[in-house]
Amino acid sequence: CSWPPLMRVKSIYVITLFTGSSLSDQIHQTPPDLFRKENQTAEIHCSHTIYNYDQILWYKQKPGLKRIGHVNYNDKEYEEGFQKDFIFTGDLSGDKAKNITLTISNLKTSEHSAVYYCAASYAQWQQMPSASYNNLHPSV
Repeated sequence: CSWPPLMRVKSIYVITLFTGSSLSDQIHQTPPDLFRKENQTAEIHCSHTIYNYDQILWYKQKPGLKRIGHVNYNDKEYEEGFQKDFIFTGDLSGDKAKNITLTISNLKTSEHSAVYYCAASYAQWQQMPSASYNNLHPSV
């Protein structure tokens, strides 16, 4: 029996995406599967149309669940260890559809192969009144 010739392939990076959620009919994550080679870049898109849900959170599951960070309007926050290769881009402002892209650069199979999730959340913002201070000590 003769086996077909083997092809030499460098490590392949695999991202599996989860598209379900409690409001999955309104939250969309694409593409459903993503395959990339080492040192390439991967983009995962998350969008929703849920009124007043002005925050998108990203998670990585491998094997435990870790929060990558979140985006509020144009404010982006990354958890420790995710600042280097992970970038959020997009727009959450206004009443239109909310769209955020997670870009992972310099892919490494050992570090980045995982299941990635996006979630939408209601974020309540409240402006704090400016404080006024009175001098309680009489002048000496």
